[in-house]
Amino acid sequence: GFSGEALLICDAAVVTVDSSGCSGVACSKATVSAVVNGTAGDVALPEEPVSHLTTILLPDSCQTVNPEMEGTLAVECYAGTLTASDTGCREASCSFDATTLHRASASCESVPSGGSCAPSCWTGYSVVG
Repeated sequence: GFSGEALLICDAAVVTVDSSGCSGVACSKATVSAVVNGTAGDVALPEEPVSHLTTILLPDSCQTVNPEMEGTLAVECYAGTLTASDTGCREASCSFDATTLHRASASCESVPSGGSCAPSCWTGYSVVG
């Protein structure tokens, strides 16, 4: 909500409102509820309280809510209410161990979701299948 006082002014049968004495209440929760790609969960905030009209970025927080996602949640405080946005989240990359795949280069260490990679085999290994 808001705190402070507004001033109603009547001048020649016209009412105007001066709300300059009002200000938004800070958000004092230690966590925020978020939905990331259909999965709901809570994320801890690094600071408390969060000031009214302040947005904080929580790097690497998308996977806290949904392990299939990665990226940054944006959390906004408006009049005492926290709102999380998952627009900075994306599907998680695939990571591979080079020794497990027997490849010569590290070019495929991390492949974005939906992407592909064709690593070369180490000497003595060949593609099967």
